Amino acid sequence: MKSVDPRTIGMGHVVPRYVAPAHEPLRYLQLMSLAFYRMEEPEQSAFVRTLVVDAAVASDAELDALLRGQWRFSLTGTWLCAVGLRTRLRGRIAELLFAGANGYCNAYCLALARFGTLEDAQILSAYLERYLPRTDLRWEQSGALGALLRLDAGLGTDYAARFTVPGGLWDGWFAGWTGWLPSGWTVERLRDTTDALCDFHDGWTTYGPPLRATPQEKSEAAARFGCAVWNIGPCAGCAAPIHRYGRGSTQACPTCRRAGRPAIRTS
Repeated sequence: MKSVDPRTIGMGHVVPRYVAPAHEPLRYLQLMSLAFYRMEEPEQSAFVRTLVVDAAVASDAELDALLRGQWRFSLTGTWLCAVGLRTRLRGRIAELLFAGANGYCNAYCLALARFGTLEDAQILSAYLERYLPRTDLRWEQSGALGALLRLDAGLGTDYAARFTVPGGLWDGWFAGWTGWLPSGWTVERLRDTTDALCDFHDGWTTYGPPLRATPQEKSEAAARFGCAVWNIGPCAGCAAPIHRYGRGSTQACPTCRRAGRPAIRTS
């Protein structure tokens, strides 16, 4: 897929604004290497806070311009979509995933895992159906499978089963792997990796503390609020698990709203 220079479509400002801002000139490298995941405080909170703000304020047109650009721009735009749950750009992300665009498909898979819907599971399933048989292509089939396993667990679906049966497409693709995946990796570990990144995302919020809840507590909250586990996040007032993300979400629990309790800020 041919990239488009944002400057040619009147969007030249998106690069200094989102990809390499003055206060974080190497943001795209932090995202590519997941270095932010290993940062100490207060550096990690500062990095996350600015990323969350940018994910909230960037327009769909700006994000689309990033997605259509070269790898640094596309990578950053995809992360902003994942953080901000910009599901309106799902189609563009799916196009990039199928094209193997820019060699950073794991970010596309993470965004779809974060979106958390049946449509996202179907996109990932179609991708794996097309590219797991291609043992000559070492793109991000592992990231796609990890994302699909997470979606299956949250949606109650079973899309990944046909890929992970013994002797199936995953085993065939993995058998020829000579890259970074160690031989002891299992499908469970693939899902654990996606879960860790998505759960880390779930604690990112502009106006509240990170969510600190066990998987069981998150599942119980999801059942109580009638939403997916991925949409559970911290109340901005008391940090209790609530329906924080997605359609029908709210920023604070009923108790804090009734009390008019001010949000706890991360800054």
